[in-house]
Amino acid sequence: MALPPPHENEELRRLRDVLARTPLAVLEPLRDEDYWLLGKYVQLYNFLEFNLRRAAQIFVEAGIIERPQRLGSHNLIETVKQGVMRLNTADEPAADTLGKLSEIEDRRGFRNLLAHWPAKRIPQEDALVLLSQDSADAKRMLGRENTAAHCSHAVVALPDLRGLVLHMDEYEIWLARKTAQWFARYHGTTTTNAPDV
Repeated sequence: MALPPPHENEELRRLRDVLARTPLAVLEPLRDEDYWLLGKYVQLYNFLEFNLRRAAQIFVEAGIIERPQRLGSHNLIETVKQGVMRLNTADEPAADTLGKLSEIEDRRGFRNLLAHWPAKRIPQEDALVLLSQDSADAKRMLGRENTAAHCSHAVVALPDLRGLVLHMDEYEIWLARKTAQWFARYHGTTTTNAPDV
């Protein structure tokens, strides 16, 4: 599972210092608005993936790209990018589209973090700590496995998450419209009945 790269700034360092002095037992439960933010971000990515799969299917059925052997989350963006690079440059602003697809891919690791790691509030802070006992995640992030006494964690400042939700909401709308344009332009351009990707 892809996770986001570590991010450093003064506020996150301060929050990590606060967390280091905070026993796990006093972490607070999430508030309703926290659940809304987490769910919104995960659902944005569900729809992004839905439309990426639609785009890949459109490109396959139109003969723009070959059907991939396996289309998973790990190669979905790359498959759609291959299709975009084969489109007529008069019809498609490829540089802009490829840049936006790269941004969607770059933010996917954060979706994985929010969807798979349980979260608690840091007391008296507008921040969350996300926890994982998955040793594979720990090895990728920290170079070591978790133990019974230590787990992996990530600190998320909620103002950053609120901004990220607004930012990626725009990308979800953009991709839905872009996929509808590709469907209108390329669907039915060949008689190939390619199997679903």
